[in-house]
Amino acid sequence: MAKAMGQYEKVLGVLLEANGGDVSLDTFKQQCEIAGVNMYRISTYMWEIKTKTPYGVIPLKDGRKVTGYKLVGNGIGAPQPAVSNGPTAPELAVNVQLDTA
Repeated sequence: MAKAMGQYEKVLGVLLEANGGDVSLDTFKQQCEIAGVNMYRISTYMWEIKTKTPYGVIPLKDGRKVTGYKLVGNGIGAPQPAVSNGPTAPELAVNVQLDTA
């Protein structure tokens, strides 16, 4: 039995059809409606794309109003964690020497 496609996967498919280009809000709404996606939960689907796939979604805005979306990422591998320049807590504990004089 095949697993049913999640709603976020349908939204990802709509964004992938743009081949890295911008998708206007009207076009996005029409294609999502055809795919059977509930538009009132779009922020949840964008978050699921960010956390469950190697892609991210950038909202295109005119002031405060969203005018479209753009898919970013190459789709290869998992997103890389942020790089820290400072030492971690265990490294600090090892490097600390107590003066017992």
